[in-house]
Amino acid sequence: MNTDEDTPDSFFIFVKKDNFVAMNNYNVGIFESSAISGLRYSQEAIELYVQGRANFLPGAGWPAVSPYAASGHWNSPLETALEIHRLNNFPFMPSRLSAVYAFGDRENSAKAAAKYGWDMSTLKEFKLHPFALTRIARLNMEHISFARSIRPETLPGKEALMNAYWQGVGEMQYELHYDTGERAHHTVDAIWEYLVDGTLTRADRPQPGLGS
Repeated sequence: MNTDEDTPDSFFIFVKKDNFVAMNNYNVGIFESSAISGLRYSQEAIELYVQGRANFLPGAGWPAVSPYAASGHWNSPLETALEIHRLNNFPFMPSRLSAVYAFGDRENSAKAAAKYGWDMSTLKEFKLHPFALTRIARLNMEHISFARSIRPETLPGKEALMNAYWQGVGEMQYELHYDTGERAHHTVDAIWEYLVDGTLTRADRPQPGLGS
């Protein structure tokens, strides 16, 4: 964990019926990060991961691909910059391009659902499968939501935003610069989500035989 807080007893994921991959994972009963899946392929992958040198950008050679990366979300300057910044400054944090995205409580799940119109009836509970190489980070998703909502050129000093995200900063104020010379301030709220480089299993379907 990237904080002094305990790992949540349960994790919560919105499993939308129109998302084939998510529904398939849910029916199987397992959501697993591509970082952990990739460790099964080679000793080299294990060494890269343990040393903090695993690069999950497409084309970098990691042997497994996450649903998030496969969906094309990675193919944006923001996600590319976030992954490069992680590699250079926070190499032992879970990657956005490998991790399972989840909430650690129903409160933050409900907050996200209210803001983004997500259906709370699709929220499912999961348990963390114990594994020594699991990595978990509690991060404020609103830094990324804010970055996506603005024109990139209006926010000078992108490094401050990326540091705030990877450092787990909560509420924060940003200054926007416009072509007209006008400046404005925007305060980012906090909605806490978890990036899990590990394996989550359905809470209603224990899987005692799951291998690591």
